[in-house]
Amino acid sequence: MLAEHLRDVKRVPGVMELAFPRYGTETGKMIREILMGNREATPLQLAKLFEVDRYNFFENDLSKFPPQVLILDRYIMSNTFALTRGVDEVDLMWLQHGLPRADLHIFVDIPVEVSIQRSQNYAVVDTFEKDTELLQGTRERYSSYANTGKYYDKGDVVRVSGDQSVEDVHRDILALIYPRLFGMHFKPNKEETLS
Repeated sequence: MLAEHLRDVKRVPGVMELAFPRYGTETGKMIREILMGNREATPLQLAKLFEVDRYNFFENDLSKFPPQVLILDRYIMSNTFALTRGVDEVDLMWLQHGLPRADLHIFVDIPVEVSIQRSQNYAVVDTFEKDTELLQGTRERYSSYANTGKYYDKGDVVRVSGDQSVEDVHRDILALIYPRLFGMHFKPNKEETLS
């Protein structure tokens, strides 16, 4: 919704959106097998695969056509799950060394119970989406980053309540990014719809 709004409503050129992991890549296929429980991996091995996928994107794909605005779903802060599973912070930061700093991490804060309830509507549910302990531990870490406003030296962190309608989440995100991108506050009007 965000990329569509920036392209269609605000006419921002060069908007690109991407979700990690990229399941169409060889690394992404391995990640999917692990998340679906069809392949074994330690938390550190899985964290490495996530970062390899990101490095490959920046080194091989993004360098060809760099966008003006890049929107990434599940960028480096999402590897926080590994800390919940016992991976050392120093190791995680080492894995992420060299990846570009995000201008802004948006933490859509969804209570674990709501997340699990919503996942029942997904066509495919991976092992992470079923693991309440992992979801709660990861949420607590995200909350601590949002409370400090930083994810180490890798970007600012803001929190948006995910326990509301998709339209309200979208509106809250627009309210956060408008001052950063356009130097103005978001005020929707009849001509400027949320879509």
